[in-house]
Amino acid sequence: MELFSLTGVALLLALGVTFLNGFTDAPNSIATAVATKALSMNLACLLSAVCNLLGLLISLYANMSVAESVLAGASLGEKREIGIIVILLTTIIFAVACWIFSMPSSESHALLASLFGASMALSSTISLAPAFKILIYMVISCVISFLLSCITYKILKKANLPWRGLQIASCALSSAMHGAQDGQKLVALLLFLYPVNTRQTLVASSLAVGVALFLGTLLGGGRIVKTMGQGIVDLTQKSAFVSEISSSVCLIFCSSLGMPVSTSNIKACSVAGAGLLDGKSVCYKTLVKMAYVAILTFPICMALSYLITRALV
Repeated sequence: MELFSLTGVALLLALGVTFLNGFTDAPNSIATAVATKALSMNLACLLSAVCNLLGLLISLYANMSVAESVLAGASLGEKREIGIIVILLTTIIFAVACWIFSMPSSESHALLASLFGASMALSSTISLAPAFKILIYMVISCVISFLLSCITYKILKKANLPWRGLQIASCALSSAMHGAQDGQKLVALLLFLYPVNTRQTLVASSLAVGVALFLGTLLGGGRIVKTMGQGIVDLTQKSAFVSEISSSVCLIFCSSLGMPVSTSNIKACSVAGAGLLDGKSVCYKTLVKMAYVAILTFPICMALSYLITRALV
């Protein structure tokens, strides 16, 4: 009965974190479309919610290598329910703190850092190599996104295209890739709850995460939309499209290789690149604050998760 109780709590918290991800992280995908008035906030949230769900479900049958990378990178042993509860609580605390200060946080990195912290507390054989690999992925993905944004803007600089329609399409693609990338990390966490993973558990976990992500995204996230859509640079519909398509291509590349990366960090770098090439003044203060959050996410969440887990076991 105790095992059932712990598993139930872990499951509810996992779906709660997924819902929170939809509320605080998914808005990154619609921020530029709302900022340039290509879409209203309500329509953007609905589009993003549907595409997040579709992106995760498509990845279920196309490529689940991100989830596989997460599963291979940590071990929770026999006390996996306690470990998962701690991981999720740590992620929630960090995400809410960032939301209060209107900072787009990477809940996926908070989740992964917490996972490694709990694994270190529960297993003596854990290696830090996967954690360092994820940090390297974070840096590489941000550089790629920034460069892609700059190159794409240069190519399209003199083009005269229906930017509003293209921006809506790129917003949909960006949302789908958020669902595929972040959704897979959350699916992997649910799979830790099962002693043996089968195709049925994978499908059930994906559906549960997809629905929770859909519902969370429907609520939107006005604070995050304002920071990402207006706090970094004043975007036009052209530069907004460039940032969306560049970040989406970067996410497709990373996801195909099974690289767990931060959708919010990638988006911020693509926005900065497009705005810079568009001749707009970039608010480096906002970028620096976001960089601080990105740098501090791993040590803070890993340490907090480790300490809480050790205290409980």
